[in-house]
Amino acid sequence: MLINGKASYTLTAVADQKTEGNETLKLSLTFIPNQSIDVMIMDTSKYPEGLRTYYEGTHSIEVQPNQTIILDMYGAGGGGGGSIYTPDTGAAGTSGGNVSLTYLANELTAGGGAGGTGGAWGNGSHFFNGEAGVGGINTVVADSNFEIQVNQNGNDAVIGSRWETQKGGAAIASSIGAVNGGGDGATGIGDERWSYGGGGGSGGRLKVKFTNTTEDTIIFKLVVGAKGQGWKNSGNAGQDGGIGFATIMTN
Repeated sequence: MLINGKASYTLTAVADQKTEGNETLKLSLTFIPNQSIDVMIMDTSKYPEGLRTYYEGTHSIEVQPNQTIILDMYGAGGGGGGSIYTPDTGAAGTSGGNVSLTYLANELTAGGGAGGTGGAWGNGSHFFNGEAGVGGINTVVADSNFEIQVNQNGNDAVIGSRWETQKGGAAIASSIGAVNGGGDGATGIGDERWSYGGGGGSGGRLKVKFTNTTEDTIIFKLVVGAKGQGWKNSGNAGQDGGIGFATIMTN
């Protein structure tokens, strides 16, 4: 548009909901060489804020330039061991899955709890009891862009009175509740409840703060493993462990 010998041109910047930092728009006239003007476009957009929760599976997590996220990972609980008659073998619960984040050479893992082992009954002079599963063990291989805020291994299951169910490791409290505990072990199948199954360990917790200091969008790979399965094939069953999951807070 030309008014009083002055040209003007109107552009409207559209909010794209991504925090990318301020940018510069350069305007020039093709018929007047070496003449241009730079206009600063202030970035007021925000990448979607709030808390997102990720469950079992493989997920891609985008982190925009200049964006900070807080990732809270909880490994899954191990399954409880069963109680069987010999000559059956086994009866262990399976271990809970890890929750892991990988990016380049970085790998951060909230460990899943170990499954409890099973007990077996032959007769009063030939039997054995199950053993408790240990809590998940976390591992961290990370550069300085990752700030570790919480690094809490899972809780071990503990063997108690044979007259009571062998409890799985206690879950760790989270924003969605205490849900990643170990599964209970089976009640003993033998006389006076001997040959009980051990409970599973709970998953660990790993909370990490990360800021993308680059000018590019980066992508994390997040893998959330499955809960441990309690023994269910024969005899007395153990209980399944609690779920693993991760939450991501953006701001």
